[in-house]
Amino acid sequence: MTNYILDIRTPHGGSYRVREDGAISRRMDDGTWLAPSGQWTLRGIRHVKRTTEFIPFARLTERRLATLEPRFKNGKPQWTVCDRDHGTDREWGNTSHHGIAWIVWTGMTEAEAARLILGVAS
Repeated sequence: MTNYILDIRTPHGGSYRVREDGAISRRMDDGTWLAPSGQWTLRGIRHVKRTTEFIPFARLTERRLATLEPRFKNGKPQWTVCDRDHGTDREWGNTSHHGIAWIVWTGMTEAEAARLILGVAS
């Protein structure tokens, strides 16, 4: 069974899940999840102001995320995603729209994550 360990949300409602191997899955407008291809992976997250502050995917642990402050006092995201899509390293731009509104450790199976995110009772 696939194990999703991170749940990421953007300020404008984008929802993403990350598997333990770093593969990213995106929630589509109709509520279904795009199956991870393995070609789109999370490299880590970068602070939007302190650009040398980068947390690699391998260090995004439950303990580290518990101390992470995702937003500035004005509500704008402090962090953005760095990914690799089909071999190209990218950093999500326009952080007001694509930044990280919140990121949590789920450590859940695919079915558990779907129930939580979709609000389905277990």
